[in-house]
Amino acid sequence: MIATYTFSMLHWMKQHWFKIVLLLIFLLVLWKKEISFGIHFNTPARLEQGDATPTQVRQQPRKKFYTEDAKATKTQSNLTDKFQQLPIFGRKKTAPTWKNLDQQAVDSYLNRFVKVAQAESKKFGIPASIILASGLVCSQAGQASISQQENNHFRLLCSEDWQGETKWYDGKCLRQYDKAWTSYRDFSLFLTTGERADLLALHQQDYHGWAKAIERLNSYGEINLSHQIVSLIETFNLQQLDME
Repeated sequence: MIATYTFSMLHWMKQHWFKIVLLLIFLLVLWKKEISFGIHFNTPARLEQGDATPTQVRQQPRKKFYTEDAKATKTQSNLTDKFQQLPIFGRKKTAPTWKNLDQQAVDSYLNRFVKVAQAESKKFGIPASIILASGLVCSQAGQASISQQENNHFRLLCSEDWQGETKWYDGKCLRQYDKAWTSYRDFSLFLTTGERADLLALHQQDYHGWAKAIERLNSYGEINLSHQIVSLIETFNLQQLDME
């Protein structure tokens, strides 16, 4: 019986040998693919561009393009940008300083008004260094629109007793003068009349004290006015004007 079954199998295989060969080839190919997949799945390998499958790409850890410090800086930068977009009311404006001005314009302004400042100092007892430095800082060395068009070199605001011309800037009423010299004289009167006459108790060589007092009186809103005035005086040695 076994011999009969064996003979039948051989006879069947002889008739279908081509199909059997194709089946064996298919199984061999499938077996090799399974081995290759197992190797790629279990062994970390470098993915070359264009060779990785979508599944393999998703399995790779995402690369960080910035450190945690950089991430924090980026977040802070975004917050700063949003803050800068807020209305002017409720935040400080960027402070322009005299150091950002053209040095030739600074030198020209100092040479132009040094005699005026000295004359006002002798007449009213205000340090010449304070008068000259205040005029340069507040007028941005004469480059500000309010000083060029309205000759207001100290950004003095309108008051109830002001009888002259006026001009509105940044929502504020400022005084208008026919000449720059008139602006200097009005500044001298502003610091030495009424309640502000107490400033004359300050020593004429105490430019630090005068600078702080002027900042307290600064109704226009010039930022870091005292620091800017002192910095300018010490950079150009304007305090020597107060010793003459």
